[in-house]
Amino acid sequence: MWTFHDLRRSGITHAAEDGVPTTVLRAESGHRDLRSLSRYAKPSVEDAQRQIDQAREHRSGRTR
Repeated sequence: MWTFHDLRRSGITHAAEDGVPTTVLRAESGHRDLRSLSRYAKPSVEDAQRQIDQAREHRSGRTR
C-alpha cells in the first residue's frame, strides 16, 4: 500500500532526476531546509552514476 509520503517522495525524486533545480523543489514541496528536502529526494543508483558521468565528461571538455 502506498502512503501519501511515498507518493510525495517519488514525485520529488523524479523531479530532481529530471533536473528541476533545488530552489524549485524546495518551493513546491514547502521544505525550507535542504536536510528536510534530502529525505525526500533520493536519486536512484543509475541516476547518480549518470550525473557523475556527465560531470566528468563536462570537466574533461567532452560534453554531449
